[in-house]
Amino acid sequence: MFGNSVRCFLLTAETLSFSETARRLGVSQQAVSKAVSRLEEKLGLPLFTRNRRALQLTDFGASCRSLFQETSSYLQKNLDDLRAQALHAPRTLFVGYQNYIEIPGLLAAGIGRIQQSNDNLNIVCERYSPAGLVDGLLACKLDMALLCQRFLPKNFRLQTAPLTELPLLLLFSSAFSLTGHDLPSLRKAPFIIDRLENESTSALEARAQKEAALVGLEPERIVVTPNRDSAYAAAEMGLGVILCTKASRFLSLPGVKACDTGVSDPLVCCWHSQMSGPLSGEFAQILQTAADALYGG
Repeated sequence: MFGNSVRCFLLTAETLSFSETARRLGVSQQAVSKAVSRLEEKLGLPLFTRNRRALQLTDFGASCRSLFQETSSYLQKNLDDLRAQALHAPRTLFVGYQNYIEIPGLLAAGIGRIQQSNDNLNIVCERYSPAGLVDGLLACKLDMALLCQRFLPKNFRLQTAPLTELPLLLLFSSAFSLTGHDLPSLRKAPFIIDRLENESTSALEARAQKEAALVGLEPERIVVTPNRDSAYAAAEMGLGVILCTKASRFLSLPGVKACDTGVSDPLVCCWHSQMSGPLSGEFAQILQTAADALYGG
């Protein structure tokens, strides 16, 4: 309520000198005098008697000094208690990772290490689509996201740390009727792509062309599905090829084949540079160390 005026008053009550108070605070004597005068106006009574030689606390001023000191001590004690509770309270780090990518060993290793140095730390890991991960970061619902670099937006300030390179594969049905199952034979095959949340048709078309060109495809047509499950189902049914990584959960499905494109996409962890706490950066470093151990750097 009184802010800097109380600070000036308490120090002046100790020094009994506006000039000495000003010197200790690094401000002008006039500023100190005005601050004390403002406090006296708000309180309605004088705090000091003023004469040419020195200042003296009035009886009211002495009582206010004791009150403000007691209040300040009470406030500081309660703030210290709250700070201690906050430091020892359970904390939660929300981590999202890209759907259909299998990295349980990496996350398990990272979680084990960060919890060794952070008591009462809970880590919640959930799968999201690439668009869901980016939205979660920007809305501060996620502290960190693990996803393929090609899905990262370029116009937002996200901190990133590379983890490993994920080879890109073309997944298709073993019954897919082509002359061969190598990359040249698949170059013109229908390209299956899933629509991301809230993605416009123009953005989807641009992304499809970009992903196809990334691995050297020139598809005769684009097959659009409403979600990733439907995209993999379309590939299983022989409707075309779908781009995935070597960490895809669907590589183990019976009746599917994969063709290595010779191109890789970095798996990165990212966090909001301005909104995330220090734990995000710490966890990113731990994940990098764990990834080096698991994937060989």
